[in-house]
Amino acid sequence: MNGILMKNTKKKRCNKFSILMQSMNLVLQYKKSYLISLVALNTILAILPYLTLFISQKLLNMIGSKTEKVFQSVMMLIIVYVVLTTLLICAKSLTDYLSAKYTEYLYMKLNISFTKKCEFLKAKDYENPKMYDALSRAEQQIGVRPINIVKQMIELYKCLISIVVGLTVMAYWDIKIVFLFLILPFFTYKYFDHINKEEFNIVKTRTKDERYSWYISYLLFKDYNIKEIKTFGLYDYFLNQFSNIKEKIYKQNIFLSKKKTIFSILNSFLNVSITLFVYVKTVFEAILGMIPVGSLVLYISSTKKVEEMINSGVHGIFTLSTELMYANFIFEFYDLLNNEKTNTGTEKIDHIDKIELKNVSYEYTSGKSVLKNISCEFNAGHNYAIIGKNGSGKSTLIKLLSGL
Repeated sequence: MNGILMKNTKKKRCNKFSILMQSMNLVLQYKKSYLISLVALNTILAILPYLTLFISQKLLNMIGSKTEKVFQSVMMLIIVYVVLTTLLICAKSLTDYLSAKYTEYLYMKLNISFTKKCEFLKAKDYENPKMYDALSRAEQQIGVRPINIVKQMIELYKCLISIVVGLTVMAYWDIKIVFLFLILPFFTYKYFDHINKEEFNIVKTRTKDERYSWYISYLLFKDYNIKEIKTFGLYDYFLNQFSNIKEKIYKQNIFLSKKKTIFSILNSFLNVSITLFVYVKTVFEAILGMIPVGSLVLYISSTKKVEEMINSGVHGIFTLSTELMYANFIFEFYDLLNNEKTNTGTEKIDHIDKIELKNVSYEYTSGKSVLKNISCEFNAGHNYAIIGKNGSGKSTLIKLLSGL
C-alpha cells in the first residue's frame, strides 16, 4: 500500500503545473500586495518602451513633412517623450526596490515556515538516508526556488506583453515577419528542456556525494575533529576523497555547460539571421519610398526589442522549468514528512520508580542490527554507567530510553 502511495505521489510531483501551483500557493501566503504591485509595474515596463518608439516615429516623420506649425508639434512630442522616459526610469527603479524587498521578505518567511515543519521530524528520520537526503535537498531549495519561480513568472509576463505589442507592430507592416519570430523559440525550448532534465537527474543522483563532501569539510575544518585527524594521519586520505568528489562534480558541470554553449551559439546565429533579414527589408523599402524614415526606425527598433524579449522569454521558460524541478525537492520532502507524521497520544507521568527493558532489539534502516535481546533494569535514585566498544549500541540504547 505504501509503495503504491509513493508511486502515485511521485507521478503527481513530476507534473510541472502541479509544482507551479504549489509553489505559488506557498508564496501567496505572504504579502500579496507586493506581488500585485510588481505585476502592475512590469506591465508599465513592457508597454512604455513601445510608446517612446511611437513618439520617435512621429518626430522623424513630422520633421520630414515640412507642414505648418511643425515646430510646436515637435516640441510637444519631445515633452511627451521626456515624460515617458522619466516615468520608465522611475518605474524601473521602483520595481528593483520592491523586488529586492519582496525577495528578502519571502526568504525570511519561507525559511521560518520550513523550520517549523521540521519540528515533526523524529530522531529516527535523521538515521534514515532517504529522509535525510530529502531534507538536505529541500533545505537547499526552500529559500531560493519558490522566490525564483515567482520572479520568473513576473518576468515571463512582462516578456509576453512586450512580445504581443511588438508583434502587433510588426504585423501591421508584414505578417510574415511574425511567423519567423515565432517558429525558432519552439525548437529552442525543446532542446534546452532536454538538457534541463539531464542536469536535474545528475544533480539529484549526486546528493549523497555532496553530503559526504560537506561531512569531510566538517572533519577537516573544525577544531573538534582536527586533533584526531592529525594524530592518526588521516588528512591526506580525506583530502583525496574530497578532491575526487569535487572533480566528479566539476566534470559533470562542464559537460552540461558545453552542450548549452554550443546550442546557444547556434541559436544566436539563427536569431541574428532573422534580424538581419528584417533590417535589410526595412532599409530596402525605405529607400524605395514604400515606408517613411520614422517607420523605418520604428520597425527596426521593434524588431530588436521583439528579438530580445523572445530570447529572454525562451530563456525564462527554460529557467522556470529548471526552478520547478528543483522546487520539487521541497514538496517531495513535505510528502515524506506528512507520511511520517503520526498523532501519538500523550500521557502524563508524575513519578517513575523503574524503567525495565526485556529482550529489546533495534535495527537501523540500513539493515544493521545494533541491539539484540537487551534486558536491563534502571531503578530510581541510582546511578548507572553504560560501557561498551564503539558501535556496540550505547547511544542507540540511550535514544530508546529517552523516547527519541
